[in-house]
Amino acid sequence: MVLRWVIKVLLVIPGILAQIELSEIEEIQDTVIDTDKNLVINPDGPLNVLRGYIMHKSGYMHNKRLFTPEIDTFYTLENDEVSADGIKTYKYERKAVNDKAYANVCKDKGWHNYLVRFHANLIKMFPSSDGSLSIRAGRSNATTSLLESNEAQSCNRYILAAFLLLAERVNIPIIVNTEEGGKKFLVLRSANGEKDYVNLDLSLKVKKNAAEEEKKKGKPEDTYHTEIEQLVDFLKIIAKDRLLNPKIKDAVFIEPTSYDQFKTGIFLNTPQFMIQSYIYEFIDTKENYIKFIEAVYTLLNDQIDAASEKASKELKPLQNLFNQCFIDKNKLTDAKKHATTIYKYKKLVDHFKTFPFTDSAQLPVYTKVMFYDRSKPGFVKEDCIGYSNCIESTLLGLFCSMLYNPKDHCYIVKDLPETVIDLRKFFADYSSPVESVSQKMHEDWSAVVAGLPYENIIYKRKEYRNEIISGLLNILYSIEAITGRIPEITLEIAKIANLCNSRGRSQLNNQPDIDILKESLTVIFKRLSYNKNITIECEDMEVNLRTDNNIDIFGKISLVYDFNRVHNGVVLNIMQGHGKLELTKKSLNGAEEIKGMLSSIQSNYNGHNTYIGYAIKNYTVIELNDLKSAMDETIYIPKEEYLTHLKEYSNSITTSKSTKDKDSVNSPESIYKIFLWKRIDNDIYKLFLVANFAFSTVNKELSKKDAMVRFTNNIIGSAKLNNILSRVYMLAGIKFNHNLRDFYPKIKMDLMELVDSEFNSGNNNSIAISILFDGNYPEDILLKSLEFWLTIASKLLRAFNSLKYERIPKSIIKYIESNNRRDILSGIKNIIEEKLRPVPCKQSIICFSWFLSIFMYSITSDESTIKAFYDLIDYTHLNSRFTTLLPRAGYGYTQTYSFMENNKAMFCSEEDQESITKYEEVLNFICG
Repeated sequence: MVLRWVIKVLLVIPGILAQIELSEIEEIQDTVIDTDKNLVINPDGPLNVLRGYIMHKSGYMHNKRLFTPEIDTFYTLENDEVSADGIKTYKYERKAVNDKAYANVCKDKGWHNYLVRFHANLIKMFPSSDGSLSIRAGRSNATTSLLESNEAQSCNRYILAAFLLLAERVNIPIIVNTEEGGKKFLVLRSANGEKDYVNLDLSLKVKKNAAEEEKKKGKPEDTYHTEIEQLVDFLKIIAKDRLLNPKIKDAVFIEPTSYDQFKTGIFLNTPQFMIQSYIYEFIDTKENYIKFIEAVYTLLNDQIDAASEKASKELKPLQNLFNQCFIDKNKLTDAKKHATTIYKYKKLVDHFKTFPFTDSAQLPVYTKVMFYDRSKPGFVKEDCIGYSNCIESTLLGLFCSMLYNPKDHCYIVKDLPETVIDLRKFFADYSSPVESVSQKMHEDWSAVVAGLPYENIIYKRKEYRNEIISGLLNILYSIEAITGRIPEITLEIAKIANLCNSRGRSQLNNQPDIDILKESLTVIFKRLSYNKNITIECEDMEVNLRTDNNIDIFGKISLVYDFNRVHNGVVLNIMQGHGKLELTKKSLNGAEEIKGMLSSIQSNYNGHNTYIGYAIKNYTVIELNDLKSAMDETIYIPKEEYLTHLKEYSNSITTSKSTKDKDSVNSPESIYKIFLWKRIDNDIYKLFLVANFAFSTVNKELSKKDAMVRFTNNIIGSAKLNNILSRVYMLAGIKFNHNLRDFYPKIKMDLMELVDSEFNSGNNNSIAISILFDGNYPEDILLKSLEFWLTIASKLLRAFNSLKYERIPKSIIKYIESNNRRDILSGIKNIIEEKLRPVPCKQSIICFSWFLSIFMYSITSDESTIKAFYDLIDYTHLNSRFTTLLPRAGYGYTQTYSFMENNKAMFCSEEDQESITKYEEVLNFICG
């Protein structure tokens, strides 16, 4: 029987350049670099682009750049205002451009010096300007801006080759040379000084932005590329660092030589990992990658020839590196054809797919494109600054989703008007899904979306009408124009515009408004989609100002397609000033076949003792874990691994610390392995990471410079904290550990009060409670966590109200029952008495609510558990006002009454008149 693979998980998409197709990686593997010597790249060596592919798919650089504790990520959350409909709002800002390396990362001086410089360069090489992984930056000084400039096109492959070889400890003579007059050039000459591979002016002319030009009428100014100079300096200095020398016994930051060493994740701090990851993100075609390989071959041979002439001691290391990079094609056995193995796996997955995108890396994500002038038509090549095509890329992904034929695995445009020439031409050229969107595909798409002759569409760049402004209406107007102004679609957009204009700036959270929006969007997307089995959902919708100060609609819109009862879809996430696509469902048929192939690959690589072998093995572990969870319709979370890590981490912390130790920095080394388990990309996983950290440290005194504190700070800041669900998820665990209330200062308000203001009817509390009890923590941690929570509840109203709902006792009592932990029950009873005794009515409300829940949901029949809550009820509070304070009047009454009547002896004794009175009063209250 064919099983359907469905995983209901929101995946955040890394903001990347396009990468080389896997089919091209296989072709590169077989390409002869030197025909005379019959040499190809060594598949086990640093030139195998499959390294970058596997590590990108596994999320290593995504996790490292965005969450590593050596980086202080910039974000803030502060009070904003109360909206027109009375809802309190918060202002969240995440500026990756302001991220910086901490000045103190560990106690070991050697480690510290290297790690600070490493991460400072990592931030610059992967600016990740929208908070997701990217090598792009808005600043002209960035490394990528230089390498992509027209002036660098003829030599950027040599620059990248030099970087790769420097990372491998080869003393490549690349320097920044300052000439008379102060002009600086990046220079790379042959070893004998006779040939220039690179002679690049670092003072490149870049246009000021249009707004500044209009304001100041300024001329283009010279920009000095300092970042690439800093990178060159860093790579040249670390070549002599003993911590990076694999020949030295105490070397630390080296490529792994065993799978166990690989699993520590320490290699994520190597210059090889940083440079190879960057090269993978930068080079997007097979042809350019082969040119890069040839540049490495040239530079390495140049160094070998020079070392041979001088009989230098560097000759042998250079020859060894050459052998790691290149081999005779006759030695390219099937066992070494790693790209072929992974490509076969991809083809099997593609065979079963019913949607153009099977994983997040395939979605179109913004890149930098030149301005397009529709009147010529053509690109404005004299303008070298260009723009980031966020909304344009989002539209590309939407059209790929809408026009996809799941049966024939191709795009179909036949149902659209004949007049949509640009769109038809584009999908004639790109008639089937690609693994990643190339730069050329982005540029070809510009011809479809730029300069559309429709006055309703607002572009940021007025001169050529480029860069579509974010906003649902503006996106819909663009779709309307691209598809030929179909009357049916025009009518539905008008309905949405009327809704927007009638609401002003406010939340769209009443059902009639949402229904209008969903109905119109359903008509629009169903009309344009090849697959008509589509469902639309709307979440967090609001009317607010666009960046041009006109009102528009923002929020998340899900498009979910059904093909043979397999569901796939995307989320259109529209924000002020930005927009992107996310996968909402990842579905495949053929899960058993896929699982079988993955298991076979994993088995074959168990004995493959190479860096690429370890990476492939770990990749199959990640894929299998995701697949197995998906077959159960759950999200894979590495629970056992993380809880083991936290136990070891917690045991390493002393209970009390001196004043000096409280401000100390501990090594981040133990955290790196977390980055290898799976991509950290959804709020459920982030909740698990932060909440369990809070639980595991309730009895500890931590330093604010602690590596886990910094790691969880980055996790919290990565979520969209202006969204209530994301905010509640990220902070759910904090209410269980008051010690952490001052540890996240970028949240500009009291954490306990913020947590209280967003307690709800128990959903999120029950998730946190479940995580607490699933962690199999010892009694002291469980009780201390619950004590912290009940302390809030005793003081803050919403926190108290959340305790009344049935999900809380269900989670707690089921844990006690299934694990035979009645010691915990006694402790909970004592905490309730201690924390709620000052307000006896509160104690009675909580315990009576929990008492009712036991029978409403048949949670337990254990007498000691039932009596524990019954005994804490003060029957003198049972009156009409008490009824109004219960979660739901009458809920559980029938079941409770029946149980009490049939088990009277459990609740009272003929010799104890007080117990009889209480029993009768409780029954009378339930009946009344």
